[in-house]
Amino acid sequence: MNKAKTELKVVKWEESPYDTWDGGKLTRAHVTYGYQGELDGQGVVEYLMAYHGEKGATFVGIERFTGRLAGGEGTIVMRHVGTSSPDGTVLDEREVVEGTGTGALAGLRGTMRFESGHAEHYPLEFAYEPA
Repeated sequence: MNKAKTELKVVKWEESPYDTWDGGKLTRAHVTYGYQGELDGQGVVEYLMAYHGEKGATFVGIERFTGRLAGGEGTIVMRHVGTSSPDGTVLDEREVVEGTGTGALAGLRGTMRFESGHAEHYPLEFAYEPA
């Protein structure tokens, strides 16, 4: 398994509710991420989030990354599954969706695990296997 270090930054976050009830809500978030490092480029993700009172939130998302890895350029799609706790800690597990790579990233498989509170930049490690 190869590993690429990158730094993640939230470039844009737009979130709006589409359903609410006493103690909870469902939202959609359109988010743009910037990646800088060995995995370098931009990702655009759509999240669906369920906030459940003071217990935090659960979310799923689909992200399309466009950029470079190991000297090659292309795109991949990543599936996100995660939680946000009331103290602000976010756990986000990402996995490349099989068959979605293009260009030099065609056939790529990989995962990232993110766990952190709010910050300006987030160091990440992308574990991957080229085609």
